[in-house]
Amino acid sequence: MKNLLREQILNQRELLDKNEHRLKSDKIFKLLKKKKIFIFSKKICLYVDKGKEVTTKNIILYCIQQNKNVFLPFINSEKLFFSKINSLNDLVIGKFNILEPKDRFKTKEELDLIIVPGLVFDKKGNRIGHGKGYYDSFLKKHPNATKIGLAFEDQINKKILVEDHDIPMDFIITEKRIINCSKL
Repeated sequence: MKNLLREQILNQRELLDKNEHRLKSDKIFKLLKKKKIFIFSKKICLYVDKGKEVTTKNIILYCIQQNKNVFLPFINSEKLFFSKINSLNDLVIGKFNILEPKDRFKTKEELDLIIVPGLVFDKKGNRIGHGKGYYDSFLKKHPNATKIGLAFEDQINKKILVEDHDIPMDFIITEKRIINCSKL
């Protein structure tokens, strides 16, 4: 069921034209910038978008300009870790052809906010990623950090089957709304 939903959403997302993708991503960023947790967070984990994911490079640059500590993911020994960056120039192509930090210093810091990618979300904050479980394992180690999923409205599904290891989001931001998952 998850694989079928994954494939369906991936195919649907790939149909977004360049202009529509940019406009929707910009709307999501504007909503994110209004969230108090984003405004006041000093230690933020983000991801670098790939393909037709919600664009995040502008968010990363904005955070750096705002003197926030920005941490980006890298994969080592089939586990997800985050390392601090100061510029997009600190990135190289890594596993799965995704930009990762050149310097791989695993952060042990207490994080304020973790912005999480996903293919499908439901209103309760459950998510389906690419199926490797990297983010769920990482999120378990940071239970006090606020978790925000970024997605296009078409990626919101009525209900997702949850497994024991799945970690829900606190909020999901689409181009149309902010979903407070803890209130549902």
